[in-house]
Amino acid sequence: MSKQQKQRRRKSKQKTSANRSASTQSASQPELQARVQAAAKPSPQRSLRVFLGLTLLWLGPVFALWYMLGPILLMPVAWLANLVLPGLYPHAFEAVELQAYTFDIVTQFNYSPPGTQLPAGMVAQYVFSLNGLKYGYGLPLLLALILASPTRIPHKLKHFALGFVIIVLVQLWGICFESMIGLIFK
Repeated sequence: MSKQQKQRRRKSKQKTSANRSASTQSASQPELQARVQAAAKPSPQRSLRVFLGLTLLWLGPVFALWYMLGPILLMPVAWLANLVLPGLYPHAFEAVELQAYTFDIVTQFNYSPPGTQLPAGMVAQYVFSLNGLKYGYGLPLLLALILASPTRIPHKLKHFALGFVIIVLVQLWGICFESMIGLIFK
């Protein structure tokens, strides 16, 4: 075979391979784009599974953090309860004090248990305790759901702040009503 024939053969092979690749690219380009778009959009069932899985993964660390930060997270509730209870019922409640995870409700009522004697001039006040974390367990659940969601950080912070305010108000509601129940029925 001569050099010219070899060159012609190479050129024809290059042209046919170029034509084949161009035709396969143009034919497979829409299919490829469709596959890429389908892969980019997760199915609702898969995305729900991923969301629930991430939520479950976040629950453990978030509950541990919530329990460790409990006294700090209960401070706004204690402050608000100390305003609300003595403000609404000054003849019944004297103060609400936060002691680690519990609220001590100090009343205006004197109480002396039967069979006890107090020194002269001393009076015992009726004080009872309430678990402060009982009404706030929704906070770590909310945080786990927010962290598992596919939103950006500013949205997560905004949602957590709004949720924190709502949960503090729910805790305040529970503490106030449990205080009144404790005062009336205990």
